[in-house]
Amino acid sequence: MLNDFSDFTDLSRLWNIVSAFVIQYALQIIGALFVLLVGYWLSGIAGRAVGRVAQRFHLDVTLAGFFAGAARIGVLALAIIAALNGFGITIAPIIAAAGAAAFGLTVAVQGTLGNLGAGAALIVTRPFKVGDLITVKGVQGTVVEINLMSTVLTNDAGDHIIVPNRQVNGEILINAVSGRGVAITVPLPIKFAPDAVMAEIAATIAAVPGVARHPAVKTGIDAMTGDGITIDLRYWIETGADFQAVRHQANRALLGLLERLGVRAPAGAVAERSGEA
Repeated sequence: MLNDFSDFTDLSRLWNIVSAFVIQYALQIIGALFVLLVGYWLSGIAGRAVGRVAQRFHLDVTLAGFFAGAARIGVLALAIIAALNGFGITIAPIIAAAGAAAFGLTVAVQGTLGNLGAGAALIVTRPFKVGDLITVKGVQGTVVEINLMSTVLTNDAGDHIIVPNRQVNGEILINAVSGRGVAITVPLPIKFAPDAVMAEIAATIAAVPGVARHPAVKTGIDAMTGDGITIDLRYWIETGADFQAVRHQANRALLGLLERLGVRAPAGAVAERSGEA
């Protein structure tokens, strides 16, 4: 009987403590939860609004997603700070502790953070976009994706090349906005009129699907030999086109033209220098 009375007393004391806590902090708890819910709701609205503005200004998809995510995180962070202030908790010690932790984390993952910073810089400055043909650090390929960590390229064989963003940002980069170039040297015997032949060669190559219109196909006299001259042919293949397929088709068209003209070049006389145009 005495034990029952003691248990009842303990329960009553516990209830009094809980009741006092709830009465004292109930409004603050409800207010903090309300602030967090409103902040979460507003963060979604802010993210969607920034996304719509980005679409209106035709920003890149990666850049639009970056700005929308930053807006959501910013509004949610403000809501958390307001909720903590409701309890009288100052955020200065939390910021100091977070700064110390961030310093240690930065040392541990500096490579990852370097990629993140470089990715943000690439997204904002946009030195290239998806679909561009770029060359960086000795690697060439068409850009298929730009994210915060890396830039993904694809080469002529269809392989995906993943380049860390810190290897892209700040490096010498070639953006072949006109497409990839091809240069070919064609011998022409002395009996042919060079101007007429060069005009036909330029028209034949320009008619091949995938050959860029700008810059236009270029021809000129490269050198003079004892048998005649050599013609320098230069053209560009459009960005996004199948480079090898277009190049093979252009070579076949050129060979067909030379056969119709009756040009018989000695073996090894036609020289191609891909990518030098």
